[in-house]
Amino acid sequence: MEIPKTSLTSKQEFLPAFYQVPREVYSDRSLEPVDHRIYGFVHYFHCLRDGKCIAGNAKIARMAFTTGRTVQNSLTRLEATGHIKRLYKDSSKKHRTQIIPVHSVERNSGASSEKLDGNHDDTVRNHDDTLDGNHDDQSLSKDIKSEQSNTGGKPPVTPNAPLSIWKTINGTQVDLVAETIHRFAETINPACKKMYNQKPQRQAAFDLIELKGWDLVEKVIALLPKTNRIAYLPTITTPNILWHKWADLEAGMSKMGNKKQAEQKDVLGLDDISLTL
Repeated sequence: MEIPKTSLTSKQEFLPAFYQVPREVYSDRSLEPVDHRIYGFVHYFHCLRDGKCIAGNAKIARMAFTTGRTVQNSLTRLEATGHIKRLYKDSSKKHRTQIIPVHSVERNSGASSEKLDGNHDDTVRNHDDTLDGNHDDQSLSKDIKSEQSNTGGKPPVTPNAPLSIWKTINGTQVDLVAETIHRFAETINPACKKMYNQKPQRQAAFDLIELKGWDLVEKVIALLPKTNRIAYLPTITTPNILWHKWADLEAGMSKMGNKKQAEQKDVLGLDDISLTL
């Protein structure tokens, strides 16, 4: 593999003996292979003694043998799919202060990122550094848990889970937020089975239901296996991506006006639904 020129520096770069990529990231089919590597380095820095990944894109690029632009795009995908959270010190989101990996283990108490890089300024300059519509600076919990028991493929019952919307369906109390994630896991992306308690995914599902209503969200999720096959429509594989790409999906479907597209729309059964309220 040819190493990008940006990674060939005179500075001796410290490289860890190995880095960890959790199953939730590795099995997410909406990610690209480079995203696994970038997440591994973010997680490595996060697990150092100070417990923060404050490395800039340039440093991560040198360690991953890639470019700053590739790192930027990778971080955007990782955040859009709920695997990381980026925090900033300014409202314009040009100066990043921290990257928080959602899936984490204990820190390496014997090391410190201060020894690895004394310059932690992470100016993003001309690159848009977020896909997330929610820009608050609240950190996610580092102890996000996956399912605790075998539920037969159904969403786990979590009465105390944050961001829940309960509804009685056929005489049974159902958490619609968990049910939204379950629909994605069953019909679109099996990796969503590990996302029931991930705050970005729950927040996205909660916001969708609050804004659009459960009936419409349910119909749209049922259509995604079909719309994901259409080249000019966005590929949506998680609740978080649906939240960010709803307007794009709506606009794309409204443009299916020529004869060939109309025939395709009819074949896929998309004529009977409008994404607008």
